[in-house]
Amino acid sequence: MQLRAMIDRLRGVSAGISHGPIGLEVGRERLNVVQLDHDAEGGVRFRAQASLPYSGTREELLSSPRKLKPLLKRALNSGPFRGKRVVTCLPSSDTRIMSITYDTGSARDDSAAVLKVMRSRLEGALEDYVIDYLPVRSKPKDEQRLAVVAVARREKVVRLLELLRHCGVEVEALEIGPAAIKRLVGALCMRREPENVLIVNCGHEQSYLTMLSGRRLLLDQQLAFGEKHLIQRLCSELDMSEKAVCVAVHRVGIDAKFDPKLEELSNTGLETSQVILDVLKPSLLAFADEIKRALRYVTYETRGEPVHRLYLMGGFANWRGLDRVLHRLIEIPVEKLPSPEQIFQPGSDAPDDQVRNGGSHLVIATGLALRGIVTNE
Repeated sequence: MQLRAMIDRLRGVSAGISHGPIGLEVGRERLNVVQLDHDAEGGVRFRAQASLPYSGTREELLSSPRKLKPLLKRALNSGPFRGKRVVTCLPSSDTRIMSITYDTGSARDDSAAVLKVMRSRLEGALEDYVIDYLPVRSKPKDEQRLAVVAVARREKVVRLLELLRHCGVEVEALEIGPAAIKRLVGALCMRREPENVLIVNCGHEQSYLTMLSGRRLLLDQQLAFGEKHLIQRLCSELDMSEKAVCVAVHRVGIDAKFDPKLEELSNTGLETSQVILDVLKPSLLAFADEIKRALRYVTYETRGEPVHRLYLMGGFANWRGLDRVLHRLIEIPVEKLPSPEQIFQPGSDAPDDQVRNGGSHLVIATGLALRGIVTNE
């Protein structure tokens, strides 16, 4: 069943209004909500935003309206949010994302061709799933094309939609994280010359590589590599608790001797940072090899066009020094993805730490909130 039809059956279609929908993400540790609108000059700006931590697991929070509703109400009451329309996404644990090749030769349209491929990839009937896809760059005349496909069990989609309905909001669209990131980076690239960029979303257990050429999606790939792997390696090699490792990494980073902001560190702190880097180097080298493989793929697909920069976001992307280490390993510019505040509220007075950490929480929610606000699809 198509997602649009399912949502429309579970709620009435809202009339168009000037402000955008509310981007809603239930993150691994925080509930994130963002709403955008246009300023007097027609530019995009924040209308309201909130990022609230919650106790317990995400699964517990999503198990009942009694757990989610008060937290969502508190978030929406914390700023001038308007309306009840939301754009949200399923947790990554409830969604499978895969890249497929499909042949349009005998199919009526791309959707039919994608479904034909997915019928052989999934267990059970297609009616048991909700399937959506993002076309990957191809020529209109090409019969063989690529797509990033998101698959979720139908009952999990219905459960989330019903949960949010009971919480008093209307789901306008249900998306996947890469689509939200693509939209946010597309809005950022509108302020720059078109370029090929790789976004690395550094997750807890998995990381995601999303490659864009201007506004076009070239690649979306999932890697079995995340912050959990790095922390566990440090705990094992240094015989330290997870809490102690997290404190050390936050304090000294992994490349402190090249960080001008950490000049106040003692020799012990600098040595600790170097030890952390030495322990993690084999893992980071393997991570860099996966990134290089993606870069080679894109160079082939674009007939030699270079990748101009790599953006880091999420999880261990906020570890001090990671951007410098990866830059030395892959030899292209590496930056932390600008926080949504820096993109849409450049005059923000938020302290650096708040912008960096709070901004990373709001990336997905902001990308969701951009749906219908910018025309970079």
